[in-house]
Amino acid sequence: LLIKLGSAPFHLWLPSMCKNMSWLMLLLILTWQKLAPLFMLSFINNNYLIMISTALLSSIMGSIQAINQSNLQLIMVYSSISHLGWMLPICHINNSLMFMYLLIYTIIIIPLFMWFSMKSTLFTYSLTQLNYSMNKENIFIMSLILSLAGIPPMLGFLSKLMTLNLLLKMNMILLPMMLFISTLISLYFYLNLTMIMTIKSFYILKTYN
Repeated sequence: LLIKLGSAPFHLWLPSMCKNMSWLMLLLILTWQKLAPLFMLSFINNNYLIMISTALLSSIMGSIQAINQSNLQLIMVYSSISHLGWMLPICHINNSLMFMYLLIYTIIIIPLFMWFSMKSTLFTYSLTQLNYSMNKENIFIMSLILSLAGIPPMLGFLSKLMTLNLLLKMNMILLPMMLFISTLISLYFYLNLTMIMTIKSFYILKTYN
């Protein structure tokens, strides 16, 4: 089940398979495909230590490996692995919260993937080759990216806040701290993505003028 989810350290198949995949197929793999394995894991009560270890590895490795990526597919894949690290610890404690986290994640990435699909050509998935122009649409997309990063008061922040609150109520200290650190690491490439959009938009506007 952990291999099917693409959780670390069983995630190596996921980036190589999804690197040049269409955005629709990638959306299904990163959302719908996770539903059944997470549901089944919520009924497996033993080996919780393995679940926590996998969650920590997923959140940290997903964040670190996304830092030096310029391929949009890979950034979203590693971002998904990092978010999976937030869902795994709570699947035994409160599966309703886990599915709500997955639902919020899905709501955020659907318009984001649709936008990437429209802006990128069939074989172009590089950050530097996308054509940006600063308008209301791009501001909305940047807000979705910041929501994925978990920046308040975005929707993504709400799901992470509820997860941290639940784990702290269970007297878990180290796990929430490590998840928070992984969020700070992932914040780098999310902000880098929004920075590229802003700079290219300014450059296009200046050239046009």
